[in-house]
Amino acid sequence: MKQILTYIALILFSFPAHAEEGYVRGFIWGIGKEDVKKFERVVLFEELENTLFFIDEWDGVKTLIGYEFWEDQLIRASISFQKENYPNPSDAIAFYVAREFDLNDALGSKGEQEVIWKDYHYENMPNHFPLAVLNGHVDLVTRWETSRSDITMGMSAQDFEYAHRIVYESRELMAARTQALEEDLGPVLAPPALQE
Repeated sequence: MKQILTYIALILFSFPAHAEEGYVRGFIWGIGKEDVKKFERVVLFEELENTLFFIDEWDGVKTLIGYEFWEDQLIRASISFQKENYPNPSDAIAFYVAREFDLNDALGSKGEQEVIWKDYHYENMPNHFPLAVLNGHVDLVTRWETSRSDITMGMSAQDFEYAHRIVYESRELMAARTQALEEDLGPVLAPPALQE
């Protein structure tokens, strides 16, 4: 029995996530804000009306963990990596790929990769791909879908600084929020015609 409880604890509190079961950092979708504050293992950094922020570390890089709530239910969690510069642009790509492998293992499936070119200057120069990312010519995106969650990891750069983030969303609760917002807004009225 003790071994089973230990195994369950390891699953629930492993990092980065077990979103295939609806867990993110040990929290299940729909949990309340106060419970996240009480049971999160790292120190609270900032609290806004519907979001909590915590500071942690992943593979030696400081991360900002965000938990977003709607009607006191956890609907989205994000991990923003705070390392904006790398001595070699290839190191940033290697870090991204390593996190992708981490998530593939944690989620039990391979993510769907997408490379989004915004400037094609380096497209036919594979050796310059890390430089293309650093210069903001290309964004990297990897997506996973599980039974209850949508997970997106992305890396881009602007002004030679990287932005690397992973976002976990509850498919069910995000859909409910979208529907509630649409119902609150009511029908969208067409703007009045301009008079000649």
